[in-house]
Amino acid sequence: MSDEAVARLFNMGFTTDASTKALQHCNHDFDKALEWLIQHASSTPEPPANQQNRKQIPLSPPPKPPAYQQPAPKKHRRVQSLLDMGFTEKQAMSALTLHNNNVQSAIEYLIASTIPANDAQPDENEEDEFVLVNDEEEKKKDLEWQQITVQDLKNHEISPWDMELTNEYECTLLSPFKLKQIITKCPTRTHLYKWSLFYSTEKHGISVNTLYHRLEYVDEFVILINDATSNDIFGAFLDCRWTKPKQEKAKYKGSIDCFVFNYTVNNEIKDTDKTQLSVYKGSGYKKYFFRNDHKSVTIGAGECPALYFDFDFNLGRSVKCDTFNSPPLSKDTQFKIKKLEIWAPVVAHD
Repeated sequence: MSDEAVARLFNMGFTTDASTKALQHCNHDFDKALEWLIQHASSTPEPPANQQNRKQIPLSPPPKPPAYQQPAPKKHRRVQSLLDMGFTEKQAMSALTLHNNNVQSAIEYLIASTIPANDAQPDENEEDEFVLVNDEEEKKKDLEWQQITVQDLKNHEISPWDMELTNEYECTLLSPFKLKQIITKCPTRTHLYKWSLFYSTEKHGISVNTLYHRLEYVDEFVILINDATSNDIFGAFLDCRWTKPKQEKAKYKGSIDCFVFNYTVNNEIKDTDKTQLSVYKGSGYKKYFFRNDHKSVTIGAGECPALYFDFDFNLGRSVKCDTFNSPPLSKDTQFKIKKLEIWAPVVAHD
C-alpha cells in the first residue's frame, strides 16, 4: 500500500485507519478511496481503549480542550456545491448517490422533491409575521412565485452576462462573451466563482512542468485549442485534476459532467461573426473522459478520441468519438496547435 496515498488522505482530514481501510477496499485506487471515504464519512473507527477509559473518569472542573483537534473530513466539491445552495448534507449525499454523482441531475431531483405539488395553496391557519395592511397585491405576487414549476426551473437559461472573469483582457483566443458562453454549459457549481486564465502557451511558454505547477490545485477546467491551419477554436471541459502521472500506464479520470465543444460556421447568423458554439456532452456509452501520460493527452476513448495531442503542444488529431457522440472537432483529422489556454474557476483552498 502506498504510504503517500495514506498521507494524502490523512492531510485531507481522514484518519490513518480509515484511509488504509478505504484504499484496501478500493484496490489502492486513490480517487475511488476518496469517494468511498466521503460516502462513509460517518463510519469512523472507535477510539483506542485508553481514550474510552479516560472519558469515563468524571472530572471537575471540565478538562480544557486539547491544543490541536483533528479537522473534520473535507467534503467533496460536489457535496459542498449542494450545501452552498441550502440543501442538507443528507439530501446532497442521497441525491448524488441516486444520480451517479451528476450534480445537475441531483439539483433537479432535490428541487422536485422539496417543492410540493400543491405548494400554491398556503396554510389558512398559518399567519405571516410581517403581514402589512392592504397587502393583498404583495400576497398575490408571492403566490405567483410559489406557482413556478420544476419545469420552469429546468428551462431557465443562464446568461453569459451572469458569468465573471477575473481579467477579460486575457481572452486572446475567444471574446470574453464567447468564453462565458462555454462556462454557462459547465456544471452549475462552477458558476459560483470567477474564472481565470491559469495556463497559456503564449503567456507561460510550452512547458509541461509549468502546466503541472499552475494546475496543482485546479479541480476542473476548460481547455481551448487554436488550430494553426484553419484558425478554428475547439476544446473540452474536464472535471478532474491534470497532474503529473505516477504510472507508465495512466488511468482515465473524469465524470459524465465532462464535454467537448467547437465553434462552427452558421451562415444564418446575421452578424459579421457567424461562428456558433456546439457542445457534445457525455453519451454514457463509454466512460473514458480524460487521460494523460508522459507523452500525450487523450480526451475520449483511446481508439477514437475526441481530442488527442502530444505534450509538445504541437500536433494532435480529432475523430468521431463515442464517449461524447461527437463529430471530429477540427476540420481535418490532424491539426497543429497554434495556441492553447486553460481557464478554471478560482476556488479558495486551505
